[in-house]
Amino acid sequence: RLVVVSNQSGVARGYYSAAEARATAVRVVALLADRGIHLAGYYFCPHHTRGIVPRFAIPCDCRKPAPGMLLRAAAELSLDLGRSWIIGDTLGDVGAGLAAGVRPVLVDIGSIALPAEVEPPEVLADPRTMIVRNMAHAAGVILGLGVPSSLTLAALIRPAPPRDERRP
Repeated sequence: RLVVVSNQSGVARGYYSAAEARATAVRVVALLADRGIHLAGYYFCPHHTRGIVPRFAIPCDCRKPAPGMLLRAAAELSLDLGRSWIIGDTLGDVGAGLAAGVRPVLVDIGSIALPAEVEPPEVLADPRTMIVRNMAHAAGVILGLGVPSSLTLAALIRPAPPRDERRP
């Protein structure tokens, strides 16, 4: 079963309302359903401690990397977290998955490159974390379709680009 869990700090930051975030969720569910993909649930966290909307500018247990949305989905949908996966493109997604006891798959969209001198975050060093190239690769890994193996942590450690000496 497929479930979406999404941080939507734009609500707390005043970029859009909770009603607009819900309307977007309804639209996403409908677009997926039109293509034969049915979601068991869609959860979003509207909170951010640096928000400007007081009722959403609070600490919470649902904002990833906290596992709250995953735990809530498991409770409401009778999901077995030990047999579940989370696919995401941020370290927060991986952290939430590890905290909830699900297997995290990180899609490397190029935004997680680390300079060689930076120690990789703990969540990347966890052996349960799989790193893949794209969503098709993630699906293949989860379904065991014999797709190429996931990327290694070493693939993320890339040298920082050379500094242009003409710039201060």
